[in-house]
Amino acid sequence: MRRGGPPDQGREQLIDAALRVILRQECGGVSIEAVARATRVTRPVVYDHFAGLGGLLQALVEREERHSLTQLEQVPPSDLDVELPARAIRDLGESAGRMLLTDPERYTPERYEHFVESVMKLIRPQ
Repeated sequence: MRRGGPPDQGREQLIDAALRVILRQECGGVSIEAVARATRVTRPVVYDHFAGLGGLLQALVEREERHSLTQLEQVPPSDLDVELPARAIRDLGESAGRMLLTDPERYTPERYEHFVESVMKLIRPQ
């Protein structure tokens, strides 16, 4: 990522990096420094896009919510009110994040990954 690149592209790369850091190091490992290292930029470049870690994480949650809405719109039944399940998924994600921070040994990323895969199989069988 270059400092002079398109703002939206740089922003998305930083959000992607934050997600990678969280998945590799759990929530406790995410920081502006870790995201900067993951994208091979300096901290000021991250601050060019986000006021701080809270803003970066909020952007990540909002992006994942949009992705959830898009995916849910493709799931039968077609009369499903996708906004409510998407918000429930977002709330579950926020709750999962809090549990990862407060009890990382009990609530591991792998445990949540298995849970999400199980729920998706119920919603959208192969």
